[in-house]
Amino acid sequence: MNWAIVALTSTGAELGLKLQGGIPGSALYTMPGRGAGESREINGSLKEFTASILSLYDMIVFIMATGIVVRVIADLIKDKTTDPGILVMDEKGKFVISLLSGHMGGANNGAEYVAGLTGAAPVITTSSDVNGMLSPDMLAMKYGAVIDDMKSCKDITALMVNGGCISIHSEYQVDIAAPYVLNENDADGIIYFTNRVLKLDEKEKMHKPSLHLIPKNIVLGVGCRRDADPDALKDFISEELESLSIDRRSVCRIASIDIKSEEPAIKSASEFFNAETVFYPADRIREVEHMFECSDFVREKTGAGCVSEPCAYLATGCEGKSLLPKKKKNGMTLAIMERPIKEMFR
Repeated sequence: MNWAIVALTSTGAELGLKLQGGIPGSALYTMPGRGAGESREINGSLKEFTASILSLYDMIVFIMATGIVVRVIADLIKDKTTDPGILVMDEKGKFVISLLSGHMGGANNGAEYVAGLTGAAPVITTSSDVNGMLSPDMLAMKYGAVIDDMKSCKDITALMVNGGCISIHSEYQVDIAAPYVLNENDADGIIYFTNRVLKLDEKEKMHKPSLHLIPKNIVLGVGCRRDADPDALKDFISEELESLSIDRRSVCRIASIDIKSEEPAIKSASEFFNAETVFYPADRIREVEHMFECSDFVREKTGAGCVSEPCAYLATGCEGKSLLPKKKKNGMTLAIMERPIKEMFR
């Protein structure tokens, strides 16, 4: 997580320097002539400066009056799914306020972290946190899941904070502390926690407010000829995901051998599926290739006996479950694996 610290006064800059020392890689911005240490100067008006850095950082700590910050960011913020976490501190370091994006932007956690560094009192006002509840968006963050619909997320959260119980339908072990329950009959709303596409007949049965959380735990192992058609690879992957009823938003990684790291088709697929790419050298693949069917032809071309399956396996942390063994189509190979659900940390 990238942090920025912004201070207006000399006293604020001193507090900012203390914060910078406790937050590795953070950037400290101060007014001209009031800097300390390796601080950077604020150029232009505070609003212009804030607009220039808003998309560059995941968390911004403003050491100044809350009213100033509210006026500065009012026209700049867009959506809770994209806005950074915004914290406000007084220059004496007595309080640290989670002002914006408390859940999805991580500001609530950020306030607690800053409080631990400085001794400030964290000020957190989100209802679910005040009542000690794990809200749906925090549940999604905890396990690295995609929120299917933000309106549904707000509806489920509203039920929770007003005393309702929420049922979680999941094939994975997830947090079911109150107000979550296992029995749908006892619930006022439902969370479907799955990487599978919800079937039409399931949706028709949703007689209660519901939310679909999609864990990003699907890994694709890919092999292809040089200059393969990007659309053909995307279509191949999409067809196989659909045949398994897997939501494409659950794809987190696309893995292949390192000699394919510049392959346009793989780059295009990673952008289309919003997935990171991981590439492995042949010697690393050979360490696990004995677990899969190998080919002398592939070994001659790549230095490894197979590509798609061992790469997918490695990209799951060597603990993946195979959903689709290697499948071939028009010079392309694909393997699909599912990695275990684990708690994520920001």
